Amino acid sequence: MPDPKPGPDRVFEVGTVDEFTHGVVRLVQVKGREVGVLRWYDRWYALRNVCPHIGGPVCNGLVSPLLVEERPWSDADLRVDTERPMLMCPWHFWEYDLTTGLSLSGRESVRMYGAYESAGRVFVDLSLPPRAIGSAGVVAGNGGARD
Repeated sequence: MPDPKPGPDRVFEVGTVDEFTHGVVRLVQVKGREVGVLRWYDRWYALRNVCPHIGGPVCNGLVSPLLVEERPWSDADLRVDTERPMLMCPWHFWEYDLTTGLSLSGRESVRMYGAYESAGRVFVDLSLPPRAIGSAGVVAGNGGARD
């Protein structure tokens, strides 16, 4: 688990666990960036509030479970994956898998940060890619997204 102590350049405390509602993105300021923090069951996700499509406020969009194709090109084999949250940008409805940061089209990705809970507090880590946090937070990469 990462060091839970807030630091001037990498780890930032953004609130208590009780301040976050499951399935609702909460916007916080982290080192001059507007960051959305999402509690999804026992997992935490953090992302920059900028849609890579044309810069819209992606975190103002709808969060829902990801709809997954069991077999490509077969509508009959769709299932809801409650373990993987999906965020839809409110401007042009681009959808992003928050476990990877990638758009469902695979063309763009949102900038993901590490996020985790420790001792009832929620932290965002700007220095660790989400996959480095493991089961304590997000298990995903940044998909090449820029700050």
